[in-house]
Amino acid sequence: MKNILTRLAIFISTLISINLVPTFSAQASGTPVISAPTNLYAIVASTTTAVTGVSVSGLTATDSYTVTITLNSGPANSGFKISTTTGVTASTGYVLVADSLTSSTSFYGSQTNVNNALASLSYYSGAGGSGPNIAFSVG
Repeated sequence: MKNILTRLAIFISTLISINLVPTFSAQASGTPVISAPTNLYAIVASTTTAVTGVSVSGLTATDSYTVTITLNSGPANSGFKISTTTGVTASTGYVLVADSLTSSTSFYGSQTNVNNALASLSYYSGAGGSGPNIAFSVG
């Protein structure tokens, strides 16, 4: 089991850290993997920043991936949104609305559709406060 912590940039005392926590499903075709880039992101209060390069892999094209994203900390009124939700479905107990700011969501779909959703991920930073920690898990 591999845990990956990718730290993203500090800008005016603000840090986005992405915590990747792969969970392993009982799928015979492989082990799901989630990855993120090591590039740095400048975060400015009260603005939206694209979080690029997060993707899933490791299973066959016909398998389904479940991804959970949680904002563990951050300034008041901050959150993330996903602009592309085509082909992905909200997991039980979660809501997934395109371009809607949230602090937690879970969804599933094919590798292509999940990666398209992840490619449209952005973070909105509220005014002031501490830097956010966004946790991702995949199963």
